[in-house]
Amino acid sequence: MITITTWPELRAAIDCHEVRAILSAHLSRLEEFDDQPLAELCEFVILEPADRFADLQAKLGRSLDPPP
Repeated sequence: MITITTWPELRAAIDCHEVRAILSAHLSRLEEFDDQPLAELCEFVILEPADRFADLQAKLGRSLDPPP
């Protein structure tokens, strides 16, 4: 498990982790808040590949449906 609490960590996870497609779809929306510490907004927990997408949504406490 990787806990991400800073913007550089989030970008690094997108570059190298198997869930990058999930996070990349939301990066533009997240960057609207880039003047705030990421830890104040939420804590991203990147799950091992064996975990399901629903588990990632549960850890984040919100839906990860693609942006409209």
